[in-house]
Amino acid sequence: MVFAGSALALWLSKRRHATLQMTSGPIAEADEEVKLQDNHLEKSKKKQKQKKEVDIACCGFDRVKEGSCSGTVSLYQRHVFVCTGRSDWPKHTVSEDEEGFLELFSKQLKEKKAEFKGNAIKLTACDEPSKDITGSDILLFPKSIRYRNLKPENIPTLLSDLKQDKIISRELTVEPIHERYVFVCSHMNRDPRCGVCGPALVENFNDQLSGKNMGVIVRKCSHVGGHKYAGNVLVFPGGDWFGYVTPSDVQSLLRYILSEHNIPKLDKNSIESVEMSPELRPLWRGRMGLSEEQQQAIVKSWGLPIDEQKKEEVH
Repeated sequence: MVFAGSALALWLSKRRHATLQMTSGPIAEADEEVKLQDNHLEKSKKKQKQKKEVDIACCGFDRVKEGSCSGTVSLYQRHVFVCTGRSDWPKHTVSEDEEGFLELFSKQLKEKKAEFKGNAIKLTACDEPSKDITGSDILLFPKSIRYRNLKPENIPTLLSDLKQDKIISRELTVEPIHERYVFVCSHMNRDPRCGVCGPALVENFNDQLSGKNMGVIVRKCSHVGGHKYAGNVLVFPGGDWFGYVTPSDVQSLLRYILSEHNIPKLDKNSIESVEMSPELRPLWRGRMGLSEEQQQAIVKSWGLPIDEQKKEEVH
């Protein structure tokens, strides 16, 4: 019994010693490090939540509007969307340090800008993936055609097609676009107003279209100009631009997109060819193919104010 008692005392002594080591040795230090990391993570999440709340307040749909968006689209005749399959574009979508299709296409297009005078092209990235992994696709409006599987070496031929405004090359794969497209500027790295409003609108559009075969495709796109008018929505094939769009406007926009008014007409450069429901008129920024003067004449005929500030340059 004496031996048993001594053994028990020895066991208890060792246990106390081990406990002391755990509270002061390497294990305790590791536990403390884990606690510090957890606290840091918790603070980081709290800051992100606060920042998100600030972004929504300053950049969301309820922010203070900065003037009329009516008649704020510079004249251009064609819109090319490069299918990048992503929406996390850097601040400047086209980087001089990269040599991808988008960068090379943009560079060569700018070099030949004078040759496209009177038939200007606006170049934008979108998150639609290309159909082939070996090249890049572009969507061209108002022709509503897709060039598929383009590679850097195809750019001169593509530019020749675009310059002639017709498909003249046989080496490029071209197919018609039958769907109607909605592009929503969601370029967060360029401006948080577009980054906050854009994805929310895309989600709302897709919710409205879910389970319905309407032939409408909604995509995120990069900077189009006029961040202060976010949410910025562009609809094709008609080429109308809308600003200050909120989720409550989505149903009205879908009715317009599905109407015949979103189909290009031979007289689409005439102000008489623009027909817009009253609830959408204050949101109408302009239309591809119309000059600023034509847009302003339309807006004035609706009795709406004009934003006299300098319009965004088309590039």
